Amino acid sequence: MALLGAALAVAAILGLTVRIDLYEHERYQQSVRLDTVRHASMVRARLEAALNLRLHLTKGLAAFAKAHPRDDLDHFQSFAAGLAKTGLAGIRSLQLAPNAIVKYVYPLQGNEVVLHHDLLADPARRAAVQRTIDKRLFIVAGPFSLLQGGEGLVARDPIFTGPDNNSFWGFATVVLDIGPILAEGGLITDADPHFQVALRGKDSLGAEGAPFFGDAGLFERDPVLLSVLLPHGSWQLAVMPAKGWPTTGPYSALIWSMGILIALLGGFVVYSRLFASASLRLAVARATLALRDSEERFRSVAESATDAIISVDGTGTVVFWNPAAAGILQYQAAEAVGRPINALLLPPAAEAAHPLQFFAPLPRAAAQADGVITSVATRKDGVVLPVELTVSHWTHNGETFLTAILRDVSERKAAEREQALLKERYFQAQKMEAVGTLASGAAHEFNNILNTLMACTEKAIGELPPDSAATPTLHDVLDASWRAAEIVRQLLIFSEKQTEPDAPFDPVAALDKLLPTIRATLPPSVTLVTDIRASGLTLAMNHDRFCHVVWNLAINAVRAMVATGGTLTIRLEEVTLPAFSRRADDGAVRLALGDMPVGPALKLTVADTGQGIDAETLARVFEPFFTTANVGDGLGLGLPVVLGIVQADGGAIEVATRKGGDGTRFEITLRAGPPA
Repeated sequence: MALLGAALAVAAILGLTVRIDLYEHERYQQSVRLDTVRHASMVRARLEAALNLRLHLTKGLAAFAKAHPRDDLDHFQSFAAGLAKTGLAGIRSLQLAPNAIVKYVYPLQGNEVVLHHDLLADPARRAAVQRTIDKRLFIVAGPFSLLQGGEGLVARDPIFTGPDNNSFWGFATVVLDIGPILAEGGLITDADPHFQVALRGKDSLGAEGAPFFGDAGLFERDPVLLSVLLPHGSWQLAVMPAKGWPTTGPYSALIWSMGILIALLGGFVVYSRLFASASLRLAVARATLALRDSEERFRSVAESATDAIISVDGTGTVVFWNPAAAGILQYQAAEAVGRPINALLLPPAAEAAHPLQFFAPLPRAAAQADGVITSVATRKDGVVLPVELTVSHWTHNGETFLTAILRDVSERKAAEREQALLKERYFQAQKMEAVGTLASGAAHEFNNILNTLMACTEKAIGELPPDSAATPTLHDVLDASWRAAEIVRQLLIFSEKQTEPDAPFDPVAALDKLLPTIRATLPPSVTLVTDIRASGLTLAMNHDRFCHVVWNLAINAVRAMVATGGTLTIRLEEVTLPAFSRRADDGAVRLALGDMPVGPALKLTVADTGQGIDAETLARVFEPFFTTANVGDGLGLGLPVVLGIVQADGGAIEVATRKGGDGTRFEITLRAGPPA
């Protein structure tokens, strides 16, 4: 019996050691996977940045081709030379291919072999080219062997012309070397030796595309998988530690050494307690005290953990609640122990399928609760937190228990949302910069033509007799030219930067004069609400341009409510902006452009209660000549001019909207000057 009792004690302690070792191993695996995810996210961000900096050139080529739809591209070389001056490595060539035949190439030197190349007749490229035409999408093909040598990517944007954009004109193409893109992604010269990396997804086919970098077998070894977003497609990035996923924890040897030692000591204590003589009982008592000290050391590990550790019995009642759980969930151990776990953590209206219901009833949970669960938990103050749960079950004296390691992932979720917003802001800024460059060039060219046209018309009017039949017609030409010149002026406001600061002025006084005019133009169904809380700060920008911004935003808001009526709100307030700020997730779709000033600033808000803007339309609201108004109601230059004024004066503009929700809000933040 003594040997049996000692054996049972040793087995129990070794069983506890196994569980502790498994927990430490799982924690270490999660830490390694999190580090791998961070590295993969960094590589993905670098790859996407390297690609986006180069792919936007395709849109500039497409805009140039659409401006010359009759194949009159005599200025292609000069235009492409200016477009290619990016300072970026790996831009092999810029091409235009009317009817899918390459006719224009920059630079021509080194790319002669592709001139007059028929893309649809090339069996190696026909499938990707035809897919681009059929789907009418901007698609990145490759990487593959380029005709002019080397491995590279081909970004093709199909161009359609005609009244309904149904006539296929050809392609605007940018050819890129793959090497510099991989290098900027940190996969060649700056590769981290602690990780293995592989890429697949030729021709932007994502997981279905062929591998083209790294060990293709890496995708079969449970790597971290992330999608590298491309225009209308993606690559798939696989990352895992260089030595593979760990099979043991870093403290496994220490845990087993302590476990075996304590198991032997426990077996000896049990043997001594059962059959030792009175002379040995003192030694047994000392060994028992040592065993209790070891148990306290194990408990101290749980109490010093940064993650919440919660244990419940078979009825779902809390039996253990560590200090980290008190810090995360705001219930002290005295409040939590002895209460049902679901009553503490579940939201009041939680459904039966809520992941935290795994705590009860326990017999069902014991069969399926092991593993990591993504869920939410309610704090004592009612705030709902996103959490990750690692749940395991164990038995003691015939009773089953559950232990959960709960991690608050609020900061991580907020960081992911912020990263998505920053990425979208960067993409929009690149897009608007390309559109602004094109608009500026076109506006200057048109301005030169208009100056000549107006001068000749005025000269003709001056040389004709006053009663000439041609004089009224020439006046009509002159009036139309002045209207065209105004459109050119607005395009230049959108695309050009302010070079000299204007004299500071009081924006409150400017609004006091402008608001009565706005109120007088409102239809009866629209109510104006103002909230002017600025107290003396000035703006170093053109007074008339500031009023132009307010007027355009107000008119735009009124048009959104003309059918249903609503409230137009105009607010001006002082703010002090930190170097970095994080917005709350209110569910709105957002678009932000410009540079947010740091320090004292003035924020102008113009909001309506209309039906909101969908995400697809929101992405284009600042493009020149894009409008959702009826024909004759506007040219689509109001918001682009607003953006041009704001960016020229070093400010930022943000649009927040919910389609079918509570309307649209334009927030303009401008750097403030001292009181007048």
